[in-house]
Amino acid sequence: MRHFFTIAMALPIAAWAAPGCYGSVGVVGTADSGTDTGAGPDAGHDTVADLGTDTVVDTVTPPSTCSVDSDCAILDPIDCCNGCPVVALRGEASDHPCHHERGTPVPDPMPVECMMDCFACPPCFPQPIAAACEAGTCIASAEGCPYPYEPDPPAMSPAVIAADPSAFSGGAFTLSGSVIARWPVCDDYCPGTTPCCDVALYLDGVVRLAGWPCDASMTCTSSVGCPYEWDCGSLAEGRSYEVMGEISVASAYEPPSIVVSGIREIPPPGYGGAYAVTVTSAMHWADDPGVDCIRTPVPGDSGRLVLADADGAIVITNDLFQEAWVCEEYWGTRSGSAFEAQIPILCEGCCCDYWFEGTLGAGGAISGTYFSFDGVCHSEVVFTGAREE
Repeated sequence: MRHFFTIAMALPIAAWAAPGCYGSVGVVGTADSGTDTGAGPDAGHDTVADLGTDTVVDTVTPPSTCSVDSDCAILDPIDCCNGCPVVALRGEASDHPCHHERGTPVPDPMPVECMMDCFACPPCFPQPIAAACEAGTCIASAEGCPYPYEPDPPAMSPAVIAADPSAFSGGAFTLSGSVIARWPVCDDYCPGTTPCCDVALYLDGVVRLAGWPCDASMTCTSSVGCPYEWDCGSLAEGRSYEVMGEISVASAYEPPSIVVSGIREIPPPGYGGAYAVTVTSAMHWADDPGVDCIRTPVPGDSGRLVLADADGAIVITNDLFQEAWVCEEYWGTRSGSAFEAQIPILCEGCCCDYWFEGTLGAGGAISGTYFSFDGVCHSEVVFTGAREE
């Protein structure tokens, strides 16, 4: 089975090292005719005259190290009660008697010491899905949840899936893109102490992530109604992932889902992602004289903008440019590196306009202007920033 071996993760990686003693100190010497005085500063030892005939030799054995990637292996637990997968030297796999090398048969019968009961399998996401040797130490060079089936599903664009979901329903595919939280569902009463809002993550804003890969939830929560940031567990809004799973279509009126079986974080494949932005200039004014338009943001204010890009169809959420429409999405398009997006509302008359115009540059740079008009006050806010690492 091929797992995701090609790109190292941006997620934190923990190296595994076996504890314990690696040797001892021994005494090696030759017989001598020295005498022991039993008194004075040399009490209990040979006299100075013959001291040179004994030697002390250090026999401490250094910890084992790897030289090449093939020296390292991923060890899976025999049973989920035995813990989570680990990275180890192949020669020291025996130090984990309740694990076996990934891709090899599960020991049968199971060792007696590995037979145990547990209330539930521990969450093991992210887990190592590729092992490598780095500076003599075995590490996880890729993390996530390995795809458990063969063969690998064919790659497909999330935008293509979303354009005709029924044509792909029930099929297994590999999709890549950035994730954005869309369409939260919140309780009417949100006390701020327990999770009261749920939201799903959408790949490129158009395909919903579902399932429990390696016991990881694909749903984010918050204890604040309409928050700007979500608790997504091991995942993160604005990050980029490659996912493998089966396409599911609930109805013609809902976006398609992918029931994720395998997932790993990847470098951003396009313009989508989370951007840290800062206001560089701002103007707020009214058409009617005598109206004081005191508005935010002001120069120096900073915030976070999340952009999803499905082959040019974009969705933007943010925590900075939200004067009147908190938690609203901005829908728009991208042509080359230029983008524009607005809140999709229909107001009577000429008012209620909120929109972005900007440019996405090399190296994850972003710049643009936010415009708003609520019927009384205008705003024109210029910002710059960069995609979060």
